[in-house]
Amino acid sequence: VKDQGMSDGDSSNRRETIHVSLGSQFANAVSAHYLNLQGLAATSNACDAHVTHAKENEYLVPRCVFFDEGETQESMIYDQNKIFEATHPSLPIYSQHANALAYSKYSRYRVEPLESAKNWYASSSSNTRHVDWGEEEEEEEEEDDRMDRLRQENLEKEKWDETKHNVQQKLESRWISSNEDYELTEATQALQISSEAPEKEALLSWDSFFAPPHPSNFRFALPFSSQSKLFDSWDTYTMGSSTRLSQDWKEDVLEESMRLVLEGCDNVQGVTIATEGHGIYAGLTTTLLQYLREESRSAGTLILNMTEPLLPHKQVEAHRGEGLNVNRLRRYIESGLASFETGQIADVIVPLQIFENNSSGESTNTFHTTSQVAMALETATLAYRRNINSGCTAGSLPFQNSSRLSFGEFLASLKPSPCYKLVGLDFTRTKTLSFLLPGTSVERREKQKTKQLAAGQQNVLPGEWIEKKLTSLSTNDNSRCSEHTHWSLSTSIRSTSSSSLLDDLECTKESMGFRFRPVISMSTILDQSIHELTVDGYAAGAYWKVDPKEATVSVLSNSTKSYNYAKDVAHDLKQGLSHKFKAFYTRDTMNGVLPEIEDCEEALEYCLSLRDTYQPPDGSGLYEDDEGVYFDDNLA
Repeated sequence: VKDQGMSDGDSSNRRETIHVSLGSQFANAVSAHYLNLQGLAATSNACDAHVTHAKENEYLVPRCVFFDEGETQESMIYDQNKIFEATHPSLPIYSQHANALAYSKYSRYRVEPLESAKNWYASSSSNTRHVDWGEEEEEEEEEDDRMDRLRQENLEKEKWDETKHNVQQKLESRWISSNEDYELTEATQALQISSEAPEKEALLSWDSFFAPPHPSNFRFALPFSSQSKLFDSWDTYTMGSSTRLSQDWKEDVLEESMRLVLEGCDNVQGVTIATEGHGIYAGLTTTLLQYLREESRSAGTLILNMTEPLLPHKQVEAHRGEGLNVNRLRRYIESGLASFETGQIADVIVPLQIFENNSSGESTNTFHTTSQVAMALETATLAYRRNINSGCTAGSLPFQNSSRLSFGEFLASLKPSPCYKLVGLDFTRTKTLSFLLPGTSVERREKQKTKQLAAGQQNVLPGEWIEKKLTSLSTNDNSRCSEHTHWSLSTSIRSTSSSSLLDDLECTKESMGFRFRPVISMSTILDQSIHELTVDGYAAGAYWKVDPKEATVSVLSNSTKSYNYAKDVAHDLKQGLSHKFKAFYTRDTMNGVLPEIEDCEEALEYCLSLRDTYQPPDGSGLYEDDEGVYFDDNLA
């Protein structure tokens, strides 16, 4: 990577962003995949490296912070890391190969310093106007030395290229093991424990596939652990919020880690926080947002809120019966409180429902699921990361047609007003983008050229692909998108280099505008597919087995499709405060696990208001329009 924009210069061109990950289960896994892809994009000249990466010891490292449990517990859903290490010692070898590529002299992550001008003359110390020019012989000797060094470097580079190819193959072979316990079943799915193992699925620790180079001091441990006997209920929202969080850990770890990252930025544009919808990590998110509001008010905040259904292992831990009800109660209350607190401060919130939107019905593991979510997020955020000379962006607002967008402009493109903060994410992987054409002016021009356009032929409204081709990662609402009100739509596409960018851009703009008529719309196209991004991508690209012709399409939509999510949060919070859980709630309140009921009333009012904000149009039949139910909910 050339040292362009990484040297000290005009800070007005700096647009740094920071990524914070809070959560040992899904948030850190998604973040690891996400940052792997960002690192490859930053070193392929497709995206601006300075937006997401910093220079540390001559290498590009992601500007990130991870929070996880302490060393007494691995960051896994199922505690099977010991089984993996005992029977498969390939992981340490994999790390060695990953580091060998990432930290080599010719690494793609290494920032080549700008060559300084040669000092061909020397100024006399006695007379500043007197110059002693070098002798011709000395110049010839220096030129010969330079050529010798260049030849030596070329030989070293050739040797490195051969070594890199061999090491890259070894890295990729680790993900396609011939051992009976592991097999690659489909693209991007890897290292899945066989049915003979104690559990059907094992999750590698996220730091096992978070590829180097890494920044120094990027991972910080919580003051609690799953194996701690001192705190039985440490994984609660109140334990992570400022009310019960250790003041020393808050100042010395949480705030200090963020202060160091912020001080390394000249003009921080925004912070992306990947978190989990309830528990201690949700509480830490609100604490972190409060700190950022005080220390960096101008920075925008994007929340990636991971939620998941009640998993089997949690039911076992809850000992069924009473324990399961307590677990459900805490989740109901904590999700509502987190929605209220983050909604007060964050700019945009993207709910991501893990494991709930596998419409194909195929079995999937956590590694595969989180990698798909990361792929969708990486494509969706191209608008503020792409280089000036790569791809194109256009939209309905004047600033969207500029050469590049800032993080703040990207967030502004996702919401027409501050009250609309919920943004859904839809995604698909496709081998052709021909489905963009029907009904567009591009299709009509092509038919006119080939004389296939018949007189009186009925025009098809463009944009049908948004309703039929995409899979929602944010909601389980299966209704048609055209039945909803859309305030903003942002389409991002990673396509093959052979694709026509301007035609694809025009098709996406017409698809969004004619069929859905959003207040704000934006399209971003990049002529670099996921395969082109990850091929020979060191450890970060070793496990992405993607078809070379495959394109990825992500759509961020601020619409009434978020109604079901907002309704469920409000309904669950109301249920948690009902008489059904009163005995459990009273006990948790006395133990300091949950706040007083009176402290939740404002949160319930906010959640009900958010639900009403995203209510679908009247007469659509997409919501409960019975007046009795409506007023009962709001008076509760």
